[in-house]
Amino acid sequence: MGLCLRWRRLGFPLPEFRRCELHTVREASAPTPPHWLAERFGLFEELWTAHVKKLASMTQKKARAIKISLPEGQKVDAVAWNTTPYQLAHQISVTLADTAVAAEVNGELYDLDRPLETDCHLRFLTFDSPEGKAVFWHSSAHVLGAAAEQQLGAVLCRGPSTESGFYHDFFLGKERTVRSAELPILERICQELIAAAQPFRRLEASRDQLRQLFKDNHFKLHLIEEKVTGPTATVYGCGMSVDLCRGPHLRHTGQIGALKLLTNSSALWRSLGAPETLQRVSGISFPKVELLRNWEARREAAELRDHRRIGKEQELFFFHELSPGSCFFLPRGTRVYNALVAFIRLEAEIQGCLDFLRCVYSVLGFSFHLALSTRPPGFLGEPRLWDQAEQVLQQALEKFGEPWDLNPGDGAFYGPKASWSHT
Repeated sequence: MGLCLRWRRLGFPLPEFRRCELHTVREASAPTPPHWLAERFGLFEELWTAHVKKLASMTQKKARAIKISLPEGQKVDAVAWNTTPYQLAHQISVTLADTAVAAEVNGELYDLDRPLETDCHLRFLTFDSPEGKAVFWHSSAHVLGAAAEQQLGAVLCRGPSTESGFYHDFFLGKERTVRSAELPILERICQELIAAAQPFRRLEASRDQLRQLFKDNHFKLHLIEEKVTGPTATVYGCGMSVDLCRGPHLRHTGQIGALKLLTNSSALWRSLGAPETLQRVSGISFPKVELLRNWEARREAAELRDHRRIGKEQELFFFHELSPGSCFFLPRGTRVYNALVAFIRLEAEIQGCLDFLRCVYSVLGFSFHLALSTRPPGFLGEPRLWDQAEQVLQQALEKFGEPWDLNPGDGAFYGPKASWSHT
């Protein structure tokens, strides 16, 4: 019951109980959170309490006036170890404070709630910038990781942002996978974590403290030994989830206006031992619901133009899961492919002839003049084919780069021609 009450105070949906009361196992709606989740959170809380006391002491001992340089040359006053970028953003405008996702301090990405330490150049990042999107989607990946820990008992591995969203890799055991039917459940838990507006709390921990925090996660232990080269590294707490991370992050999960999980697949963790199969869930998120709706509309429009769908519907080609990067042509597609190859070869042959002409005439010291003769009266064949042939010749002459004249109606009865005369 103590864990149940603690979970609810943190704003989390109860993982095992619909209400904070006794239920039978048959009535349980979700698995019990793993024991290490509460243990790790308890240790983080102890370290966080010590951090808050240390920060208060630093504020008293090292507080001094500092100058903050903003874009366009503006300077503002601040207090070292006290003033945060968020406070300065709020002084400038409420809109900036609401839309900023992180800051850049002397070229370093910085949490909005992290106190400034010295004179610096400060720039605010919003979702509109590439750096802002990276921070926003990285924080969204942490929310997904927290949901996977809570719902699936996942052992987290890595959760980065990408150019078009985010994903999280985690381990569920050798036989367990994420089923497509579980994505809506994970997404619902993500939405609940977002609604709780859980703060992202940055904490510096020693190597020994890191090993203790992640003693039940061999992926993090490997990263600590491989990546942490200094005496300390940062971890971020968000609700009951604690993860090894450089940051920065959003101030709180409530800044995520809309989140959607998209796909589930597998990934590999490669270390000195045998590769381990991880589960990968990817998603997208935005500060506002309208942005997600616009993204969905663009995605649907792109799917209508997807060559894989069009090729299948028109019986041109198909793909197979055993070789997803290979295109298998059907008879109709083969005819189209051969026609394109013939067209490319024809243009290349014409270009080769013109290059040969220029080479020979230059060796002999001659000059020449080019002309394009189009279909005459009484031509044979379809006008459409004549137009295509004339277009090929015209493109070749333009690419050749020498002057040429157009002779309308001077072509042969069987086809247009490119000719040259000695000058």
